[in-house]
Amino acid sequence: MAEILQIPEDIRDKQAVGGVAYLRGITISTAKNGNKYASGTMATKKGTYTFKKWGTDTLEVGIYLIEGHWQVYNGQGGMIIDTVTPIQEEEGGFIKVDFLQSRYNRNEIFDSLKRLIIDNTSESGYKLYKMLLTGRNGQDAKMVTDFAKEFAAINHHDNVLHGLLAHSYKVAKILVDVINDPLRVYKTMPQDFKDIVIVGGALHDLGKVLEYSDGEISKMGRFISHRTFAIMRAEDLKDDIVSLYGEEGYIKLQSIFAQHHGQYEETPRTVEAWLVHKADAFDADITTLDEGIQKLQAGDESFRVDGFKLSM
Repeated sequence: MAEILQIPEDIRDKQAVGGVAYLRGITISTAKNGNKYASGTMATKKGTYTFKKWGTDTLEVGIYLIEGHWQVYNGQGGMIIDTVTPIQEEEGGFIKVDFLQSRYNRNEIFDSLKRLIIDNTSESGYKLYKMLLTGRNGQDAKMVTDFAKEFAAINHHDNVLHGLLAHSYKVAKILVDVINDPLRVYKTMPQDFKDIVIVGGALHDLGKVLEYSDGEISKMGRFISHRTFAIMRAEDLKDDIVSLYGEEGYIKLQSIFAQHHGQYEETPRTVEAWLVHKADAFDADITTLDEGIQKLQAGDESFRVDGFKLSM
């Protein structure tokens, strides 16, 4: 029986390699000579690597038995796939989760996020957090499960299992530290303001539960972004949210969901949205650096920040 692909630590340019891998993040492109090719990432138990498959414009996300060779270009290694044989999920004991890594402990982070909300918001704040996450009557178990499982991104920071949960906690933690800093004006702000910022920050990416599926764009995500999904979620709960924070509190929460990407999408129009945008961007940058340091420690010299190679 075929085994999951393993890339040797000492692999060299042009060395043959093969095995079972989960191919994802696939894009189809055309080279200057007119040849079509597929590129993306292949997930294995030991890590995620880039790949390229020439002569195809139909490769889909899935589990495959692949054969090919390693190629080093501009100091970076990746696999050139020669042949791909589809393997149905669960065939031979393979399922997608076998290939997806995470450096995060789901239960620990979920408990930490819950405790962060309880300790730093009012009873209404915790009620808002639970309502957005679990639904009006607390019956949306799938939302909770997927929020804890999903990736935070496809190709960027925290693109691993539980990455969305980890990113959400880190953003909320940054906001709590800023708001509670005695040297900053935010500490003197009303509790309603703090509740909206902290809960909005914790769940700013909640819509990715619907936009993504195991780190890939979902069918619905092809049409609507996670920002819109989060707005729709809050709209369904509008009367309940207004009863807690009034119409203005509801609108400010919606501003966080709509505007946390900042100038790259819709520029923040509220202090609440601007704070979450900055915390979101800060965690994304620091996590990218964190992941790069891990690569450097593992001997991978390909890591760059803003085009520059960093030294340690």
